[in-house]
Amino acid sequence: MYNTTEHYCHLLGVTPDASVQDIKKAFRSKAKAYHPDKNKNGNTEQIFIAITEAYQHLLAHKKNPTPTYHQPVKDDIEEARDKARQKARAYAKMRYEEFLKSDFYKNDQAFVVLLNHLQFFLSILFVTLPVVLIAHFVFNSKILGAVLGIIIAFFWQKAYKKYVDLDIEVLKQAITTILNIKATQFTISIIANLYLFLNFTLNTQITTAFNVGIFLTTNILAYLGIYFANYLKKDSTIIYVAPLVVNFFFMMNYTFSDTITTETYIFKHKYVSFGGSRAQKTSSIILENNQYQEYAYFRFFLNFENMKNKHQITYVFKEGLLGFRVLNSYQFI
Repeated sequence: MYNTTEHYCHLLGVTPDASVQDIKKAFRSKAKAYHPDKNKNGNTEQIFIAITEAYQHLLAHKKNPTPTYHQPVKDDIEEARDKARQKARAYAKMRYEEFLKSDFYKNDQAFVVLLNHLQFFLSILFVTLPVVLIAHFVFNSKILGAVLGIIIAFFWQKAYKKYVDLDIEVLKQAITTILNIKATQFTISIIANLYLFLNFTLNTQITTAFNVGIFLTTNILAYLGIYFANYLKKDSTIIYVAPLVVNFFFMMNYTFSDTITTETYIFKHKYVSFGGSRAQKTSSIILENNQYQEYAYFRFFLNFENMKNKHQITYVFKEGLLGFRVLNSYQFI
């Protein structure tokens, strides 16, 4: 009796040590070639069912390798195989366009499609950029560089498509699918929330402790809301946006601000010692008369090299649209 995993690898045309990405690429290619709606020849339906079953098995095996020598485990394998076949038969009955839109295909293939196209665009950049730069700096001709770049990109795309499917419509579908995945929405909301907080909320003249408190409170409440929404099987998409609303308020205040005022202060660095060693300067400063003591973010800077030998700072403040003063910029003197 053949080894199941080896047999499935043979059906998809991959090696036993193939990565998840390799398995997905192989299935994408085989499904396009053997879906009964695309290929009416002979026993393509049975071939499609077999490769779909193989695909499901190999993915499951990669995520959770299972020994095959205990009888209860064998029963579980047979049950899983039957379920995989049932799904495969259902996908074989679909029109090919419907199959591409199914959650089974879209969710599994979206990231592979996106990665394939990103690799293509990056390879185009890698191949054409040297030619464009040589034309510009050696021959002093931007037009020559642009023309050569377009020609190279055209032939590179022709060669690349022999090995990888490139389709803008499929790419758009993949991006839409990825953006509709809750984990993607959650990740984007966290990144956007953090960006707004660091660039706008903390630059608003409200005490740092209050700013941080707002940030932590809104995020904790949002995450709790997401947890309970998922527990109750309710749509939690709107909750992803909740913390952004608070930070968006401060972004609007910051973006539409005017009435510039400047303030200049003498400062000294805070010092800290590590492990009993000599105290060293830090990026945090103390202003004369302890000005802005409650605004730690106004006194902490990442560009330490630009400030380590300076002793004065000029702040540029603006009056925000919604009544909160904001720190617009600063300069060390």
